[in-house]
Amino acid sequence: MPINRNNRIIISGAGLAGSLMAVMLARRDFDVTIYEKRSDMRKIDMSAGRSINLALAARGIRALEYADIMDRIRPLTIPMPGRLLHPLQGDLKY
Repeated sequence: MPINRNNRIIISGAGLAGSLMAVMLARRDFDVTIYEKRSDMRKIDMSAGRSINLALAARGIRALEYADIMDRIRPLTIPMPGRLLHPLQGDLKY
C-alpha cells in the first residue's frame, strides 16, 4: 500500500531514534511533529543523575551517514577504544 504523503507523522519521543526518524521523514516531505514528555534540559534546572554523554557505535555512525549528517558530527567526537563494564559481581570487565 503506498504511503499518502499528505498525512501527518507524529513521533512520540525525541531521543536519538525519534529525532533521527523525524529528520529522515521530513527530508521526504512528511509533516512531522515530535512529542517529548521531558522538558528541555538546557532550559530547566534538573536534578543530578541525567547525563547526555553518548557512545557512538558503528550502527549509529551508519545511521548518521545514511542521514547525511555524520560529516557535521565527526569533528565533535573523540575516539573510544573500548568500554568498561561494571558487572553486579563487582569485577570490572574491559
